Amino acid sequence: MYTAQQIRTLEIELSSNCQASCPLCLRNFHGATYNKGYTVKSLTVSEIKQILPTEFVAQLDTIIFEGNLGDAIVVSDLADTVEYLRSCNPHCDIELHTNASAGSKQTWVTLAEQRVRVFFALDGLADTHHLYRRGTNWQKIIDNAGIFMSAGGDAIWKFIPLTTNQHQQEDCRRLSVELGFSSFAVMSDQRQNCHVFDAQGEYQYSIGNPKGPKDFKQAVRDYEMSGEHQDLRPVPKRIDCYADKRKYLYLDALGDVYPCCYLGSQPRTFDRTGGVQKYVHKRVDDIMHNNNLFENTIDTAIDWFNQIPPKWNAPMSDRLAACDNVCGKNTNYIEVSKNDYNDSSI
Repeated sequence: MYTAQQIRTLEIELSSNCQASCPLCLRNFHGATYNKGYTVKSLTVSEIKQILPTEFVAQLDTIIFEGNLGDAIVVSDLADTVEYLRSCNPHCDIELHTNASAGSKQTWVTLAEQRVRVFFALDGLADTHHLYRRGTNWQKIIDNAGIFMSAGGDAIWKFIPLTTNQHQQEDCRRLSVELGFSSFAVMSDQRQNCHVFDAQGEYQYSIGNPKGPKDFKQAVRDYEMSGEHQDLRPVPKRIDCYADKRKYLYLDALGDVYPCCYLGSQPRTFDRTGGVQKYVHKRVDDIMHNNNLFENTIDTAIDWFNQIPPKWNAPMSDRLAACDNVCGKNTNYIEVSKNDYNDSSI
């Protein structure tokens, strides 16, 4: 696909830990506790220095803190990690996508000083935000955004339209202008249609119009069995790989690397004991080798990427579901619009 010297975009999952339990996050099952094998770990700044050498960081155009399972804001070393990366590369764009319901005042000030562009996950106003962003505190997020913006930070309000909040989208945009957010970002609405359970598996409410059972045990059984039918999906006409176009590298909290987060949800461990992902991960695991940066150089760790493109034209029995479902459909998007402070309608 590309060499280590060609990589221009780095996404770092600094931690697989998070204080939230968003219903459609992999780390739980519709809000209920669900860990089918993923490891809870955070990368320290010393580990980042060990596996991401200065010359590699210096070649990057963009560094993104995001991930599949965790949120970088819970990591005490976040500010130090950002300072290291910025010292290696004064000119690259650095982004943080976060629920922003944690972090010290000094961390938020440092992020602003280091020119980190922060996407604050705010899915509604105070009365609706918590229905998806469970375990976060709306007012705490607003307060942290205020600290960040007061220190000169570039803040984006990141909004996922859901049946619980879509009636507030325009109000959220107006409030984002009033509070000083530079932009308002709208995510694609794929995180729709689910029953929501509490941590113990008791049904609470529904988002969208889900068809599955409200009984937690039955819902988990249906979810796990659905993996057996992954090869019934339609074959896309072509794969438009965003990782290849952007020369992308995804680094997870264990130090493993993948071309994108969709192939990188810990395929050697997560869901291998009966979850739906075991059917998806098996084919990734079959071609993946030597991809840990604590054990290999970046050149060696990405060598297995070259085995991915042949899968795009393979028979269904050998295709990669993540490639088909994401880059075969191109349904994931984020639309970022600058806030117009001269808009008379605000």
